[in-house]
Amino acid sequence: MPRTANDVLERLFCLRALLFRTQLEVELHASGASRAEIADRRSSIEAAHASLSSWLMASSIAFSPIESTMLADPLGGWKREEVAQLMWRTEAVATLLWTIGLLPAMPPYANTMPLDAVISRLDELPLSETAPPLRSEPEIERALELAELWHWRARTEILRRQGKPAPADDSYEATVARAMASALEAGLIDPREVADHDFAISAIRYADTDESTFMELSCVAFERHVALTWVNDPTTAWDTVNPST
Repeated sequence: MPRTANDVLERLFCLRALLFRTQLEVELHASGASRAEIADRRSSIEAAHASLSSWLMASSIAFSPIESTMLADPLGGWKREEVAQLMWRTEAVATLLWTIGLLPAMPPYANTMPLDAVISRLDELPLSETAPPLRSEPEIERALELAELWHWRARTEILRRQGKPAPADDSYEATVARAMASALEAGLIDPREVADHDFAISAIRYADTDESTFMELSCVAFERHVALTWVNDPTTAWDTVNPST
């Protein structure tokens, strides 16, 4: 039994606050401006942060322990690597929006969700206590299977690129080809998503992507797998979700 639609809606409000704070941290450290522009920007960012802090004080939303700690940090107190990591939460948000029908279709795994597009969707969240209905269990389970497949592909590729040996009497290419064949047979993926027995990324094989593209694919798959695992497992807290592949 998955979580309720209201659980998902509350989690989206948590992530909306976290992404808003993330935007402020990004703007605070932006470069290429004059001293006067930096002072004006700092004033505007501090005002936005004060507004967020007031909202947090009045809110009864149950943030996770990690989120509560981060949101309580002074403005500018986040490390750059934390900001970079949290920017990928847009993918988890897009996934959760899909589960309650606020995105008509799950975005392709070969594409990232633009932050502005995600924020605009979050700004349209219903303010009532009743969320739009959750998608059917079979739909969500199917989406979880697909997320697990993409996440597995990323982890397999990490091992290959690190030069780790494939399982005995096997190869990474053969392992991936079998996974693709099984997914095609199950109707989990479309033949147009496959190139030479591997996922097709802009008409090339997943294994042939450059490091930057591969990093993006890995982050997208991980965040979406986290979100769908959380939706399907109401016993696991958000901070402790560890999706298996």
